[in-house]
Amino acid sequence: MRWVILSVAIIGSVLAVVLLTCYEAKDGVGELIAVPNHVLVNAAIDHPIGSARVTLINKSVRTATIRRIERSCTCVDISDLAGTRLGPGESKDLVVEVEIPKAGIETHRVEVYCDGMAKPVLITIETVGQNRPPCVVRSRPMGARFFDLGSSDAARELIVETCEEIGAKRWLGEMTCEIPEVVVDLVRIEEQQTGSVVIRKYHYRIGWRKLPKGLEFYGNLYLASNYQPPVGAVVGAVAGTTARR
Repeated sequence: MRWVILSVAIIGSVLAVVLLTCYEAKDGVGELIAVPNHVLVNAAIDHPIGSARVTLINKSVRTATIRRIERSCTCVDISDLAGTRLGPGESKDLVVEVEIPKAGIETHRVEVYCDGMAKPVLITIETVGQNRPPCVVRSRPMGARFFDLGSSDAARELIVETCEEIGAKRWLGEMTCEIPEVVVDLVRIEEQQTGSVVIRKYHYRIGWRKLPKGLEFYGNLYLASNYQPPVGAVVGAVAGTTARR
């Protein structure tokens, strides 16, 4: 009976040693986090490149090994940390440089892949355009075209996209046209908050009070603003021909 107890004890000790050895030998596994994991990058108006610094921290009790770092756009440049090993509690700065757009907001992803982690560490990089909010990002299409216009029921849609500060009232107001027969209505507004700004899409309906005089017509479209600064831009024109009667 004593031999049986002794044998069991020896086997248990061997298994414990083997398991402990395997546990200690298992390397490259860790819980890596990024602080911050969402970065908003601004740049001076005369400088096309912005930069940010993100700290990668190993929060686990094991060594973490960074295998690779991927980016969603070639406009993002990152420091090469592939092969970097971080012990428990250790950290490493990841430097990110990104091209700044002329206007609006662009979003990019940086993914850090680490041994033993099922999913990469995701870092979101948002860049604010060189034109400071509020500003017009784009209008689609550039104006409205009516060819062989034969009815005052005809209409077109024009979408003006802006970049505005969060918390500020809506910047754009009414749209007018040089052609007196044209009537423009603001139909709806879409909003998407991102970082410290909001992207708004103003949907305008361009229609007619009555048919214009003459066979051809052309008139610029102007936007009014609800507060300073003024929009100060022509967002296209209404042009076309009327149907021959």
